[in-house]
Amino acid sequence: MQAPPKTPSPLNERIDVQKVLITGGTGFLGSYIVDAVVEQYPEWKVTVLDLNPPTLSTLKVDYEVGDVTNATLVNAIVYRVRPDVIIHTAGLVPELGGRYGREQEARVSDVNVNGTRNMLVAAGNAGVSAFVWTGSCCAVTYDMRYRYANIDERWPVTSRSLIYGESKVGLEILQKAVC
Repeated sequence: MQAPPKTPSPLNERIDVQKVLITGGTGFLGSYIVDAVVEQYPEWKVTVLDLNPPTLSTLKVDYEVGDVTNATLVNAIVYRVRPDVIIHTAGLVPELGGRYGREQEARVSDVNVNGTRNMLVAAGNAGVSAFVWTGSCCAVTYDMRYRYANIDERWPVTSRSLIYGESKVGLEILQKAVC
């Protein structure tokens, strides 16, 4: 008799983590996550995948320079690193001057949606145990005149937003289809 297929671990089940891959690990949010992981879990092997090399490298972290929109490269890196967990923070937030127009829409969608799809596919192909990605309140609203306490995945997503928010809505749809 064959064993049942592997199903995703419930949130309360502990995973034996030895290796973690963090995308976008030299960016604003990702660099803080890298620092926290290295500090809290010094026994873990941490690899960062980012377009930009680190400004200050640490001996505790390996760096891979690459673009999450390149599916072939992403698959090769995930296969080589063989992480137990992927923390996906790579993304493109337009600079302030480009947030209110549509000029960067295709590139933002490519990085944020297709890049995430590439990471999810590579994670599945490599048997990664857990995949964590960063959402944004911009998937719910772009009206920042108010405080929104406790926005989480239970809130409905907006059908129209700024291009960054719309790309995050695309991620919500993608993760529901894949997970």
